[in-house]
Parts: sequence; C-alpha cells; structure tokens
Amino acid sequence: MNSSVVFMTGKMQNATSKMEVHEKSATHRTSAIAFAQHSSVQECIEKHQEIVIRSASYYWKSILQRALDVILYCTERGLPLRGHEEKFSSPTNGNFMGLLELIAKYDSFLASHIAKQGKAGSGRSSYLSSSTCEELIDLMIQTVLAEVIREIK
Repeated sequence: MNSSVVFMTGKMQNATSKMEVHEKSATHRTSAIAFAQHSSVQECIEKHQEIVIRSASYYWKSILQRALDVILYCTERGLPLRGHEEKFSSPTNGNFMGLLELIAKYDSFLASHIAKQGKAGSGRSSYLSSSTCEELIDLMIQTVLAEVIREIK
C-alpha cells in the first residue's frame, strides 16, 4: 500500500472518531435541538404566511367577482354605471355603486367590505371605485376583441 494512502486512511479514521465524539457532545446536542426548534418555528411561520396570503387572495377575488357581476349586469342591459357622485350611501351614485349597496343588504361579506373600504379614497384599493370599474371594462373589451379576432382568423 502506498504511504500516502496509509496516511489518508489514518486521517479519515482520526476524523471519523473525532466526529463521533463531537456528535455525542452536549454542545452538538444543544445545537441540534436548537436547529430543530428553529426549523419547526420557521415552518410554522411559513405555513401561517401561506394561509394569510391565500385568505387575502380569496378575499379580493370575492370582491372583484361581485364588482364584475354588477358590471356585467349593467352592461348587458345598456345601463350607465356611474352617477353624479362617487360615494356609497348617496342616492345619485349610479347603478354600479347602487347595485353593490343593494347586494350588500343581503351579503354580509360585501357589506363589511363597503363599511371598511367604501370610503377608502384615492391611493387605497377598495376594488369598488370607478377606476377599478373602468379597468375591468377595459379587460373585458380586450377579452371580447381577442375572441372576435380569433374567430375571424
């Protein structure tokens, strides 16, 4: 056997025995326990964050679905969406906001959202503003236009 191989084999045996001693030490056990606890805490935090994100996503999708349904209802019937005032509880707020208020009488989820976010103002998303309404209409127009072009081709 080559002398360098014997030297390396001796070093490996030495390293292996030192690792075994270290793995049985109190320091290693304490570190391993701390790592396991940290990992489980981190996992819990990540699961909680995932739940929060899913919940928020479901919340806003639900609001958008209601707004979209009102827009579709009005546009299918040729009704104007906007009124003279962009405020909830105003008799002149138009069909979009008026129908959302009507639905909110029977839909506690939407009623709660309008109560919290209905007076959000510029810079805060409520997904019930005229700008969101216009953006949804633009997206619907693009979708219909793409479908018409696809059918023509």
